[in-house]
Amino acid sequence: MVFHPDAINRYDGVAGARRRRPRNQTGAGIASDDEGESDADGPSVEEELENQIGADLAQNICHEPLPVAWHRSPFKDPDLESDFLELLEGLLEQPNALPEDYGVLEDEWEEEDYPEIEIIKPGTRGKELVIALPRPDWFPRAARWPQALDLLTRFFDEIEGTESASGNEDGSQDLGSDDSE
Repeated sequence: MVFHPDAINRYDGVAGARRRRPRNQTGAGIASDDEGESDADGPSVEEELENQIGADLAQNICHEPLPVAWHRSPFKDPDLESDFLELLEGLLEQPNALPEDYGVLEDEWEEEDYPEIEIIKPGTRGKELVIALPRPDWFPRAARWPQALDLLTRFFDEIEGTESASGNEDGSQDLGSDDSE
């Protein structure tokens, strides 16, 4: 991966508050966990860097949401839709309630930590774009989609099971239509 020199200088340069080091120490080669003391005056170097990168990227992600394209609702019964939305609202209030097999659990990640970057290849030329995905901004968004999808899947599975038990002959999924004869 190649970084532009200005980016290296900006995020790994000498800007910012000067760090006080013990006598005859430059800070090079000293891991933060080896120092033994924390600087209670402010954020750590890593936190400052994360905050700076987050602030720089804020203009790219703090836009108004786009209107949703027209679509058919999977709910034929407004009461079922209302029940689902109520369940979804309760689920989204629990950000740590993450479903399995959607790639949002820590043990499902390819690396040990949250993937802070994603590399995509738009078009056919093969040029790669490196997209920064700071965890505080993107992980909550990434987690909401599988939470909602998993809940919707389980919600419809339960409805289908209830309708099958009540004798839906063709096994179709009416999802609460009022047309039952």
